[in-house]
Amino acid sequence: MHTDEAVHAVKTMDMEKTGRFDYDPADYHGPTLHYSIWLRAQLAGKRVADLDAVQLRQVAVFWGLGMIVILALPWPGWRWQTRLAAAALLALSPAAVYYARYLIMEEMFVLFTGGFVLAAWSAWTTGRLPWILLTGFFAGLMHATKETCVLAFGAVAVALLVLAWKRRKATVKQGLVAVAVGVIVSAVLLSGGFRFWSDVAESYTTYLRYLGRGQGAGHEQPFAYYLQLLSVHRDAIRWGEWPILATALLGVVLITLRRDWKTPLGYLALVAGLVAAFYSTIPYKTPWCVLSMHWLLALLGGSAIAFGLEKGRAWWFRLVVMALLLGGFLHFKKQNEWGNGRFAADSRNPWVYGHTSTQISEALDLVADAEQLEPGLQLVVSQREHGWPLPWYLRHMGGRARFNDAPPESLEGAGIVISDSAHYDTLDAALPGFVRSTFGLRPDVVLTVFTEPALHERILALRAQRREATDE
Repeated sequence: MHTDEAVHAVKTMDMEKTGRFDYDPADYHGPTLHYSIWLRAQLAGKRVADLDAVQLRQVAVFWGLGMIVILALPWPGWRWQTRLAAAALLALSPAAVYYARYLIMEEMFVLFTGGFVLAAWSAWTTGRLPWILLTGFFAGLMHATKETCVLAFGAVAVALLVLAWKRRKATVKQGLVAVAVGVIVSAVLLSGGFRFWSDVAESYTTYLRYLGRGQGAGHEQPFAYYLQLLSVHRDAIRWGEWPILATALLGVVLITLRRDWKTPLGYLALVAGLVAAFYSTIPYKTPWCVLSMHWLLALLGGSAIAFGLEKGRAWWFRLVVMALLLGGFLHFKKQNEWGNGRFAADSRNPWVYGHTSTQISEALDLVADAEQLEPGLQLVVSQREHGWPLPWYLRHMGGRARFNDAPPESLEGAGIVISDSAHYDTLDAALPGFVRSTFGLRPDVVLTVFTEPALHERILALRAQRREATDE
């Protein structure tokens, strides 16, 4: 599991124990994903700590499917052919498929953002109460999920004012109703049902922190980072989301040629462009953030595909569109096979970012063997970031596993000590005779596992016995 996945799972465990989601404005996000994880545990009749990785990631799959299913709803102004083509693009997209199994906020955030963008157009152009309420509802869910909601809010506001001012049917009063609904929905979720108001306040004051964090905080990337991810590039295999990017650009060309900028498609194109520009301007970038603009581009691309197949007058034009679709399908197919298989945790996969090394399973096997021999095993992890995702994998040990930023004063009783290179010399001197094993945790982070010598010999004997039993 990725570090972020493990952190989300453990934070949900804490929420389950205390009965409260404690919003941390410094380095985390809102509670909606944690409520989803908790609900998954309830449906399984388990505690969150008893869920395995597959069950946890089913939450991500659910929201990933939601990104597609929302397009099946009869949104006014959006033809079913466009929505169907967009759904097909997203269902096959390597980025969408890869992150649909990642236990992060992005899938649900994109779902809520898509709903907000579509509902806002209907609310603005019809002034009907259901659309006003739905717009506020999605806005509240976005704010309770991730702080970057303000980027989509700004993009939609600009697009409506620039392209649809004369089509406005919604009144100022109705706009205030939508804002009120959004504030209430967000407050209910963040406060745990109007119980912890400090979390609601922090969800707004956190933007003062984000002014600094947005400068990068170790995640700095160039302006064109997201465009590079979507474009064609080769590293072991040919990666890229060119079918979505190309059809979206074709959609913009068709909008321009048909003078459709003041239609829902023109509004969508401007929102997509602004969202992409806003995200690209911020130095802090992670690859999964591309999904917010990616969903909008897929819907824009769906409009071009629908037009080409339905209204393309020349047979050769339709043939070209179908050839491009076939090429795109084969391109996506290969990426999905490799990106979710051999390259699932490989840095050559553009969607892999600081992922946990597969070598962690070897370290965990060592700990499991040690526990089999010594059920009361004491373990110490000394690493600046507590060796995430180890706290999740070792959750069953409870107090027998101690996590520290630096080696504790006393290591007495510890059968296994795990550290990174920052504390290697200190532990090497403090643990004479301990057997050293080295494992990669994630890129640029290597862990050393110090095992008590007698315990190490017993582990070797246990593994020899297993091999003999297997050979027989």
